[in-house]
Amino acid sequence: MSKTTLLAILACLFLAAPTLAWWGEAHKEEEVIERTVATAADVSINVETTNGGIDIEVWDQNEVNIIATKKARGRDAAEALEVLRETEIKVAEGNGTLSIRTDRPRTGWNGKRGISVSYELRVPRYASVDLGSTNGRIEITGLGGTVRADTTNGGIRLQDIDGSVDATTTNGSIKAYDLGDRLDARTTNGSIYAEVNAGSLSEDMRLITSNGSVELMLSPSVAATIEARVSNGSIRSDLDVDGRITKKTLSGDLNGGGPRIELRTSNGRIRLSEAR
Repeated sequence: MSKTTLLAILACLFLAAPTLAWWGEAHKEEEVIERTVATAADVSINVETTNGGIDIEVWDQNEVNIIATKKARGRDAAEALEVLRETEIKVAEGNGTLSIRTDRPRTGWNGKRGISVSYELRVPRYASVDLGSTNGRIEITGLGGTVRADTTNGGIRLQDIDGSVDATTTNGSIKAYDLGDRLDARTTNGSIYAEVNAGSLSEDMRLITSNGSVELMLSPSVAATIEARVSNGSIRSDLDVDGRITKKTLSGDLNGGGPRIELRTSNGRIRLSEAR
């Protein structure tokens, strides 16, 4: 190896040394906050967070139990604790609505300084929820009211929901089981699976994705007009749809027709079948 080459390698290592140290292991701190708020049985609940998941379960109390878990990182213990202190959980009530919001520091972010806040809530059975997150999953079980769930880089899982559902994510799947009303679901780079046990639909439904499959299971009594389209994939229907079906499209009426059900994907298959 020449002297010139050796000096060049040593210079690169010298310049890289601070960068390697900077991106080393960050110090982490955690804090759990719990609060219970008295509410109406049909309260509307709004939750907004960043870099964290949201889990909703029901209980037979006219109260909302909130458990917020803050996880902070910094270059050292002092900085991580500073991030924890500066990140606040804001809870506000009024006009039948309970608002829960993560208020995080707006400046000073770097490769080692960061925060995530996740929530676990127990809510009245007939509450309605409006949930928003980034980089986190959303899971809701047993709710009697309506649902709006919106996240990025995370999946959405719904089970035993009586009210109508709007669910949106990117880079994540949407899975919905035992729904009692319509579902509007949109994602990219993820699949959609839905079981709708409602005997009839009051509104139109849309299940739309790219780079993922769409599977919808319907109650045998549902009357609907179905429009399905796939670009790179196939369509299979086990339901008695009166209309036209090809490998890439399906258009027709189920049980005489009714609210419109739109199913669409770019790269994946579409399947229609009867709910078990």
